[in-house]
Amino acid sequence: MRNIIRSKDFYLILFADACLIVAAYFLAYLLRFEGEIPSGEWMNFKNTVPYFLALKLIIFMAFGLYGGMWRYTSLVDLLNVLKGTR
Repeated sequence: MRNIIRSKDFYLILFADACLIVAAYFLAYLLRFEGEIPSGEWMNFKNTVPYFLALKLIIFMAFGLYGGMWRYTSLVDLLNVLKGTR
């Protein structure tokens, strides 16, 4: 795990995942409120984004999604991705 954290690719992937998680969360809010988020819900969104983002990144790390090389992915890795994104 320490070797992974020292890699510059790790931080690039972590940043990309963070952007995609926030975008998916925002699009879920847009879908829920049919394109117009009320001001009260907008504040709720802004208050919950940091917790949601941290939780999802911790879950991704717990399922080992940052540990392997994508060149050698297998069905076990696919199952871990599916478990982590539930």
